[in-house]
Amino acid sequence: MLQLFYAPVCPFAQRARALLEHLEFPYVPRLVDLEQRDPELLQLSPTGLVPLLMEDGLEGLSGGPFVLYESAVIAEFLIERAAWQDAYPGGLALRYQQRLAMKRFDDLLVPLHYRSMRDPSSLSEADIAEIQVEVARLAELVELLGGHHENALAFHVAPFWARMSWMGAHAPMLSLLVESDIVRFWMDRCLEVPAIRRTLPDRDQTVQNYLKKLAGEPRNG
Repeated sequence: MLQLFYAPVCPFAQRARALLEHLEFPYVPRLVDLEQRDPELLQLSPTGLVPLLMEDGLEGLSGGPFVLYESAVIAEFLIERAAWQDAYPGGLALRYQQRLAMKRFDDLLVPLHYRSMRDPSSLSEADIAEIQVEVARLAELVELLGGHHENALAFHVAPFWARMSWMGAHAPMLSLLVESDIVRFWMDRCLEVPAIRRTLPDRDQTVQNYLKKLAGEPRNG
């Protein structure tokens, strides 16, 4: 049986949870308090972060339990295990352009998003130019996919788009993303995917948690 350690506020954890539900895997949800980490989670993961996926039926390293603790790796595991044919639509080149977009999203856009929320003035002209390049590439990719929004790319970006939209003026990168009507419309459609919509956290509580984090206060969930 699969077990998922997660916290509702965490967009990385929502990626895994939404995929589990979309692909109809039975699993045990293990809710984690981000302020009081589960001792079992700390024992299983060197990062102590969510999400963490554990599979009772597989053997891990050194004979221990099988665990995965990076959202992108968890997603690939679930996609392969479910043999999800529509995860990466298109031919070979287009499939790897989607994977590249997902990596650039995590390596560039996510860190800049969090950094700019903490300090809006930290976005340099070079940062803004890089963001605009990635948004333009994403818009082109969405067009090549014909707007398809039930795929691995959608599950990868939608949790962040939801939270960014909710944060509004507190998320400076939002204004750069919505410069592209193609990207904005596509991301909004991603949020309509049932498994993504069902696993979204409470909006008001999520915004309050982010604001508390920015202010250095204790948070919930």
